[in-house]
Amino acid sequence: TCRATGYSRDELLWHYIFDMDPNISRDSWPEQWQLLRARGGLVNETECLTRDGRRLQVEASISYFQLGGKEYAFGFLRDISGRKLLQEQLNQAAKMESIGRLAGGVAHDFNNLLQSILGFSELLSDSLPPHDARQRDLSEIQKAAERAARLTSELLAYSQKQMIELRVVDFNHIITA
Repeated sequence: TCRATGYSRDELLWHYIFDMDPNISRDSWPEQWQLLRARGGLVNETECLTRDGRRLQVEASISYFQLGGKEYAFGFLRDISGRKLLQEQLNQAAKMESIGRLAGGVAHDFNNLLQSILGFSELLSDSLPPHDARQRDLSEIQKAAERAARLTSELLAYSQKQMIELRVVDFNHIITA
């Protein structure tokens, strides 16, 4: 505790818990003291103020005892800052994984819609004469859908943690081969 807080042993012996724990006030201490007396001890995660004013994440194990007719509280502190940081990083990683899964699901559904748009616009284009003025509009629809399909492909790759490898494929060659 001395090493973690920067206080000497003698300094710590004369500190009250409410001097060290910013979550316990002088006014709330009598209630905390009664709880400590009733249970004989408490273990909880809290903060501890260090000599230089930092807030240290700690697990406090406080014991109540009587000696020579006087009541005392004796505590041990364990620095859990590293554990808290790892827990926070784990939570952040879990959030990112959830976002990746969500992005993958949305991208997959969106990709299915885009494939319908591309397929039907191609069928419509094939049914119109080559110089029909609506061909230009259909071409713009197809270009926009293809751009959106590339974006969804990137989202799918992100959600599956895969590298994207773009390549041109000649389906006629594949089908006839």
